Amino acid sequence: MEAPPLSRRLMLRCSALPLTSGAVQKITKKKNLKRRKGGTRFILTVHTAGSSELLFQSLLTTADFKDSSLTNWTSCIRSENTRYRGLFPRAWREIEIPEFGLTLICEQVSPVIPHNYEDTSFPVCNFHWTVINTSGNEYVISLTFTFRNGTGNKKWEREGECRTEYLQTTSGKGMKLIHSINSMPTTFAIAAEQVNVVPDQD
Repeated sequence: MEAPPLSRRLMLRCSALPLTSGAVQKITKKKNLKRRKGGTRFILTVHTAGSSELLFQSLLTTADFKDSSLTNWTSCIRSENTRYRGLFPRAWREIEIPEFGLTLICEQVSPVIPHNYEDTSFPVCNFHWTVINTSGNEYVISLTFTFRNGTGNKKWEREGECRTEYLQTTSGKGMKLIHSINSMPTTFAIAAEQVNVVPDQD
């Protein structure tokens, strides 16, 4: 299945497609209990390929953190350079950084079986990033994913304390965050695919 065209006419700004049982930053864990806006973000870092000079670093969001505990977090992403389209159970977000000739496309996929959403709808999501460089310059690109355990609700802040367990499979590595929310045992698992890249011999 090919992605729909990322045209400006079809894209919605500052939107979020439901991630099976909840939105990307509002993952439902039980009735009326959702994640709140907070530290769950992607961060882009761009270095020069040769000298490793830091050229650019920003949250990949247009959100404003002035009224939160994350006031030191900054975003250099302009809303006019972002586009979003949701077609459940998939979504596409495009972010342009014209000053460096970079375009980032994130495909968000919630694994469900077609026509059987009720039995296969789990709070699970895969983020597949594609970086397009049209600048003619070589960069070293890194993406960092930050995640806050718990709900962000002060009522259960003490329950947000958690223990971690290392997670490794044949195809990826990650971490499990084990804690409780409103007395309900809860475990988040975050992992990245491990890919062996063969260096270019040219």
